[in-house]
Amino acid sequence: ANPNAHAATPSRGGVPLLLAATSLGENAAQIVEALLEAGADAQYRSAKFGLSVTEHAAAVGNTRIVELLGLGLDELG
Repeated sequence: ANPNAHAATPSRGGVPLLLAATSLGENAAQIVEALLEAGADAQYRSAKFGLSVTEHAAAVGNTRIVELLGLGLDELG
């Protein structure tokens, strides 16, 4: 599966990494980590707002995900 494929939902669209990074679910950080390991584009910017995945995560208060996105793949774990 392509971790950078766009997913459209009735309320929002975007790539899986963006959707996971803005999720308030308890497993969101693990999902973000798995997507990064699978090659998701951490530099993706939303077309609607022009914000990075990190900026979106920060906007909803996902500090753990902001930290994950700031790390290189070698530092995950």
